[in-house]
Amino acid sequence: MNKSGFLTEQEVHAIGFAKVGYNVLVDRTALFYGASRISIGSDVRIDAYSIISAGAGGIYIGNHVHIAVYAFVTGGARIEIHDFSGLSGRVSIYS
Repeated sequence: MNKSGFLTEQEVHAIGFAKVGYNVLVDRTALFYGASRISIGSDVRIDAYSIISAGAGGIYIGNHVHIAVYAFVTGGARIEIHDFSGLSGRVSIYS
């Protein structure tokens, strides 16, 4: 087990995401629901205590995205976070 605050590459893949790019950093405290409906691009960082919950529409996270601490993303419809964007700490997105 990696003692840093981030999951290892193997631990990230074990979550069961629909797709995972390279250089993806996920804090150990982040929570994911409906992981099989979440696609994550490359060069993505998901910080501590973030919650990402994908409904039927799924969630797409592009490349070069930073999701800051305590972000909350949830909903039944599709959510897309496009390349070179970020979510500030404590932000909530619903669909």
